[in-house]
Amino acid sequence: MASRNGRPRATLYDFRDLDLMVKLADHGGATSHELADLVGLNDPKSMGTRLGWMRHYGMIERDDTDGVWNLAPGGRRVVKARLRAAMARELDAMPEESMVEVMAHVATRYHIGDPLIATLLRREFLYGTRRGR
Repeated sequence: MASRNGRPRATLYDFRDLDLMVKLADHGGATSHELADLVGLNDPKSMGTRLGWMRHYGMIERDDTDGVWNLAPGGRRVVKARLRAAMARELDAMPEESMVEVMAHVATRYHIGDPLIATLLRREFLYGTRRGR
């Protein structure tokens, strides 16, 4: 997880939004310094920038009195609704060809659903299809 200049980073391509939201939920919130430590980064500025974008999209919020980041209501809904094991097994068992239809349903939700969910879907796709995977 290092950029071209060798410094650690906290970009969308390094950490999934959901993983960072789960860390915040598991720890009852955290400062950017604390979250950077939790994920193994020594650059809290990079983490602060990332968290700022996540706040911009409505995933998380920050208490300006103590600098603690926590889940926004939409982020709490997403973390609470994580994929259950049975549903994951069903998706894994589907033939690859059937995943085209699944993606069509995802794309429909992207266009007609909650804007926060659309943003998370887009960002998850970007994370999952990054170069070098």
